[in-house]
Amino acid sequence: MPPAPSPAQILTAARGMIAGGRRGEAAALLRKYLYHNSRDRAARKLLASLGPDAHPHPALSAQERAARQALLTAFRAGDHRTVLARAEPLLKRQPLLSDIANALGNALTATGQHAQAARVLDHAIRTDPASPDAYLSLSSLLRTRGQPAEALAASEAALDVAPDSAACHVALGLAHLDLDATDTAETHLRRATELDPRAPQAWDALAKMLERQNRLDDLDAVLSQAETHLPDDPQILLNRAVHLGRVNRHEGVLDTAARIPDLPPREAAILHVTRARALDALDDPDAAMDAFTAMNDAAGTFPGRGDISGARYLARVEHHLAAADRIAPATRTGTTRQPVFMVGFPRSGTTLLETILLTHPRVALVEEQPLINLLTDGLRPETLAQDLAALSDAEADSRARAYLAAFEAALGAPLDTRIGFDKLPLNLVEAAAIARCFPQAKFIFSLRHPCDVVLSCFMQNFAPNDAMENFRNLEDAAILYDRVMTLWTASTEALKLDTVTLRYEDLTQDLRGAITPILAHLGLDWTDAMDRFHETTRPMVRTASYRQVSQPLYQSATGRWRRYEAHLAPVMDRLAPWIDGFGY
Repeated sequence: MPPAPSPAQILTAARGMIAGGRRGEAAALLRKYLYHNSRDRAARKLLASLGPDAHPHPALSAQERAARQALLTAFRAGDHRTVLARAEPLLKRQPLLSDIANALGNALTATGQHAQAARVLDHAIRTDPASPDAYLSLSSLLRTRGQPAEALAASEAALDVAPDSAACHVALGLAHLDLDATDTAETHLRRATELDPRAPQAWDALAKMLERQNRLDDLDAVLSQAETHLPDDPQILLNRAVHLGRVNRHEGVLDTAARIPDLPPREAAILHVTRARALDALDDPDAAMDAFTAMNDAAGTFPGRGDISGARYLARVEHHLAAADRIAPATRTGTTRQPVFMVGFPRSGTTLLETILLTHPRVALVEEQPLINLLTDGLRPETLAQDLAALSDAEADSRARAYLAAFEAALGAPLDTRIGFDKLPLNLVEAAAIARCFPQAKFIFSLRHPCDVVLSCFMQNFAPNDAMENFRNLEDAAILYDRVMTLWTASTEALKLDTVTLRYEDLTQDLRGAITPILAHLGLDWTDAMDRFHETTRPMVRTASYRQVSQPLYQSATGRWRRYEAHLAPVMDRLAPWIDGFGY
């Protein structure tokens, strides 16, 4: 059997066929090659250059043509149930229908069946590698799954075959944004608005990026441009309402929001929280609570939520708590550098502290990344004490080294003489695993009035995951607060953790006075740049606190709970012991 032709030989043969007018043969050759070599960009671009000839044209019966059209109509209407029920039988008869495979992949994504969606979209790409649609669908799915580098590759492939597509530039912009390449992201998003000024998705993505970067003047200018092309588009109006809220034009928020028709759940949640913040600022707590409740109701129906369970996260906390008094404190010295873990209940001020510390030249900080999984891998919540006891010192050190390697990879540079800070508030739940792998690790525990914390968690439009699912109502939020604080108290006592506590209220009243003892505990000196933390350029903040940390210190969020005291009354019995115990 002769050896398979090389990529160069395939391309040479295809170009010869094209030059000889045999475009269909060239397309068939390239599609066959790309089916097994889907990452070959040169072959993909050459195939796409063939235009309509690049795509497969399966022979369909009249019945199959009707079924295809009905499925595409259902897909465009968002009728995932119909697509899921009818697409697979048609694909079994006609596997070359990449548009149907793309529709099925999107329906699977929308219903949380991500692994199956990836397989179906891969089939669509291999079947018709010159169509951008499945690449774009795959890029969106990979972003949902937290795989930004892979999403970038998929969106680059889409641009290979459709270089003048606004949708491809939007996908590339979003993927670059996930990788903190904000300048490149902005270039692609602005290019998308130029290519198709009437594409609301392009303006929406650009506006959201500018808002998260706190570039409010630029946001205003972009929205003014968008409004000339799409004056009544719901997405543009929604972004305008958000902008008005950011510049404290709260009556304008309510007026603009009233013009917006029904929205899909994700956008509806943004609209409700934007209205709620305006009503809160206008001192109408009852109406604000109604709007925050509507936000959480909408967030609970996001498409593609998959298998999210607040109860599962609470059960993990309970398992850890049951094991707390059976885990002995460390008796060894770690063999690697010991990081600092910034922990606390969400909305306790960790992002504010992070932003202040980032002004220090000896601080190297990774924000909200699940590096902790490298320490907890294989440790079962139900048998945590036994699993940690069975973990040898050598294995614990190996996990610690893997963690530090991942930390530096996320940082993009070696630590050198800097101190590594890992900021992920609910890492306090995993204190036992941290202490086993890093026995001399230091913890900064951020503390805030329990009522303000629980209320603020309920008021945030968090991205859905097991932990955040507990913030959909005040009762569940208060239960999680109680159990997490019980676990933290038990862990610090049983494990003899090296902890220092920072009160949010102290920080907002006297930054230097609150920070200096923290710095002394960590072996760091005060720098005057800390007073000007809000002026510091830093990567885009990815937490719900991005609005606050771009401002000087303020006290308006302290004691906010008192205006909502009647709404908090049903959970006060659960929070009262912590209010007293923490000295509030």
